[in-house]
Amino acid sequence: MIRRTLILFLIILLTGCSNLNKYVVNNIEKEQLTLKLRDIKDDLSENSSDSLVKMIEPSLKNDYILRQIKTLDFRRIKIFFSKPEFQGTLAKNIIGFNSLDSTIYIELEYRFRDGIWQITDMKEIRR
Repeated sequence: MIRRTLILFLIILLTGCSNLNKYVVNNIEKEQLTLKLRDIKDDLSENSSDSLVKMIEPSLKNDYILRQIKTLDFRRIKIFFSKPEFQGTLAKNIIGFNSLDSTIYIELEYRFRDGIWQITDMKEIRR
């Protein structure tokens, strides 16, 4: 009986301590992401992808997407984005590109690491 009580106590103690290292993004850091999204929108409207390139985490998939983005002329494309949804150090939102009669939606995933937001994944979604 004492052994079961001790084991139960240790399980409760260790379970309660497992969330100590979980970081929650504060409001200033959330606002920082929103400001970066506005900068990206403004840069793309001027046909510059510098702020987007700085924010994307290097990977084969992201490098391929960047090469494709650099070939596009964004001056005639309307860009809009949804408010990011936050979960711990992760965030997601949708960016839409509207040109004439077609709209492309891309879901972006962000990670807050070392004091900066980085785009970790991009995928086209159908609406």
